[in-house]
Amino acid sequence: MGWLGSTADPNSDYLNVFRCEHPQNDMRYCDDEVERKLDEVAAEPDGKRRMELGREVEAKVLSDAPIIPLFLYTQNHLQKPYVRDLYVNLADHQSLRSTWIDPAWRNR
Repeated sequence: MGWLGSTADPNSDYLNVFRCEHPQNDMRYCDDEVERKLDEVAAEPDGKRRMELGREVEAKVLSDAPIIPLFLYTQNHLQKPYVRDLYVNLADHQSLRSTWIDPAWRNR
């Protein structure tokens, strides 16, 4: 089993899997405190505060250990030194919209 979130927002994909009745809660994890915290995360309009609440939920879930992460995804990108502004997002998608080749680059 693996999971790669589509956004950095904790309320989007990953944390909701730990809701008692979530269809992808394969580990059958259920905790009333986590349910309450997830409701807080969902209702919080401030992104910074939502991330803080999400970290609290993560800490609780990790301390309960309903899953054991065996592998963490990594990203490795080989890029020529004259390529500028090539950005890769969390889902490992590249956008070439702002990427450019530096004509002043010189191999020294």
